[in-house]
Parts: sequence; structure tokens; C-alpha cells
Amino acid sequence: MVQRPLVLLATIFAGLLIVLSFALVLMPDMVATLGMVSGVVVILAIVVLLVMFIRLRKV
Repeated sequence: MVQRPLVLLATIFAGLLIVLSFALVLMPDMVATLGMVSGVVVILAIVVLLVMFIRLRKV
């Protein structure tokens, strides 16, 4: 079974991405900065999801 902390991390990263997407709409003059932050959050979310996938395959 997937451990609870990984699911919590994936949920937090999804929430951050939703907030960042609203921030991009509200502050169009900061697109470059918010885009870089969103990119980092996306990479971290993908890593967490891959770890979850690998742990599920071993079970």
C-alpha cells in the first residue's frame, strides 16, 4: 500500500499548482517568476508520483 506521507505530499503539490495558476492570472506581470516556481513544483510532484508508482508495483 502507498504510504500516507506520499499521498499527502502529492495533495499539497496539487494544491500549490492550483494556487499558482490563480496567481498567474492575478499577477500577469510576474509570469516569469511564477512560471519558474510552477516548474519546480511540477517536477517535485512528478517525482512524488513516480515514487508512489514504484512502491505500488512492488506490492
